[in-house]
Amino acid sequence: GPLKRPASAAATRPQSARGQGHAPLPPSGSQSARAPAGVARAQMPPSTEEAWRSTPLALEAANFLGSIALQTRGLFETVASASDVGLLAELLQQGPVPPSAALSGAVNPHAAATLLVFHLRDRPEGLLSKKTFARWLAIPNMQGAAQEEEAHALVKMLPKETRGLVSALFSLLRSVAEEH
Repeated sequence: GPLKRPASAAATRPQSARGQGHAPLPPSGSQSARAPAGVARAQMPPSTEEAWRSTPLALEAANFLGSIALQTRGLFETVASASDVGLLAELLQQGPVPPSAALSGAVNPHAAATLLVFHLRDRPEGLLSKKTFARWLAIPNMQGAAQEEEAHALVKMLPKETRGLVSALFSLLRSVAEEH
């Protein structure tokens, strides 16, 4: 069916020109570390901050990005506004967002990338557990079957939600790398 825009975001329009209306990520630990630059944390809608803390929404955002990454320039180079991230979060809560929503301009594709960046940065525990981090770093130095077995063993140790997010991120990165 047609994409239903939440009433709270009906008047917002994403800015498609790279860099317009967007600023770089604030340094971690700054007063507005969880908000896009220029947006005080107190000004953010609560649902926006909840969105980039939610692993299921980050997974949906990663899947959405996977469907539009090859048609969208500058992903992860441009930070979307809090209102664009909030709009996308509301849409993702309704179900998967079709790629046509970004390609038509109804949804800012950079909002999905921004949601993912903030989610990954603000996780209490890293995406790959601290207790297994050294093992993850050792994988590239392994050969053949040992490398694959170690990667599978480490992935099985991750929580189910995190496993899905890691898989979606790796798929996204692989598709972009193959294209370039």
